[in-house]
Amino acid sequence: MTDLTVQFAGLELPSPIFVGAGPNTRTVETCVEALRAGAGAVEFSGPCGAGSARGEVRVDQFQFLPSKKDARPGRYFGLASTGGRHKADIPEGRIEVKMERIAEIKRRSRGLGALVANIGYVGYRGGRVGEEFSWGEMARLSQEAGADAVSLHLNTGQSLAGRLMVEEPDYLRNVVREAKAACSIPIIAKLPMEGCDPVAVCRLAAEAGADAVAPVARYVGLHIDIESETVPDWGGYHGFGGPWSLPITTAWTGRIRRDDPRTAIIPGGGVMSWEDVARLLLVGATMAQVCTWPILKGYGVLPQALRRLRKWMEKKGYQSLDDVRGKSLPRLKESGELWARYWERGPYEGIWIEGERCNGCGACAHVCFFDAIHVEGESKARVNAAKCVGCGCCFYLCPTDAIQRPED
Repeated sequence: MTDLTVQFAGLELPSPIFVGAGPNTRTVETCVEALRAGAGAVEFSGPCGAGSARGEVRVDQFQFLPSKKDARPGRYFGLASTGGRHKADIPEGRIEVKMERIAEIKRRSRGLGALVANIGYVGYRGGRVGEEFSWGEMARLSQEAGADAVSLHLNTGQSLAGRLMVEEPDYLRNVVREAKAACSIPIIAKLPMEGCDPVAVCRLAAEAGADAVAPVARYVGLHIDIESETVPDWGGYHGFGGPWSLPITTAWTGRIRRDDPRTAIIPGGGVMSWEDVARLLLVGATMAQVCTWPILKGYGVLPQALRRLRKWMEKKGYQSLDDVRGKSLPRLKESGELWARYWERGPYEGIWIEGERCNGCGACAHVCFFDAIHVEGESKARVNAAKCVGCGCCFYLCPTDAIQRPED
């Protein structure tokens, strides 16, 4: 049977799906549910940092954009992080409670995937402020509570975090080294893709000792409502994520893997299907991080996704994830290589239409800006080869796949 297990820093995980921190991983119950649904790992997002020490809970808030109805199937555009608020004087905010919950998740999910403690909003050795815990203290406490790995939440603010890591690289080095020195479980550096060169930042984290890097595709954006002429409900510039970001996540994952063939990569951003998981594996990801997907669809999507991933691998003849991982990298070309290939080619032969499939709808003629396609009456579409430049727009927009073009 096709093997979906993942070997990572001494851990054996049942699948390549890593459930990232979000509102869907804030409780013991939801974390256990994710692991029972087949997740290889789940990132517990409980109270952390200085607020936890003072009995405060940071509440992350999200909004589906452009509007409420866009969260419905077929209209979903993106998920915006609208910042957070603190609720004071709540007993659950104590750092001890987070550690108790880690122990409870481990107890209830025995034998399933890994529990990753997400820690953040803290200082580093020599830079403690007020009541803040240090990264090392948080990592040590997480291990003592039973966590299998620690995730360093270093991507807060994305562009701000990215700029900090470019201008003050010692900050990233200090955080990773302190966490590594304080515990013996794997350390995952959760890093931004905006405001920096993700390849360079991931390399920096790996050189400092991180067992894995987890670049996250979330970008500062702005959505203006034209009726109110401002940003609805919540303010201004905030972090945006969603399925539109998957090609960006995939591109950077491939580049990071080419730069570093050894360090585990757990990218996140835009994963909404089993196919998306496969895409990230093909460019070298160790696991694929998911968050928005289960928020929208629930954890019931995970067992089905893993079944379909296994079926696809069996069809391809792959026995394990090692057979899949990085398979596409040798075939990928950068822009300069593509342009060089373009100039080496001969003249484009243009497109042709298969009459049996064509229904005469005229969609191709409507999008042809070179007046190369015509539909007369109820007849089939016809191509004027002398005018066709082979741009390909009609090929992708034909509803019946009647348009054919030469293979690349």
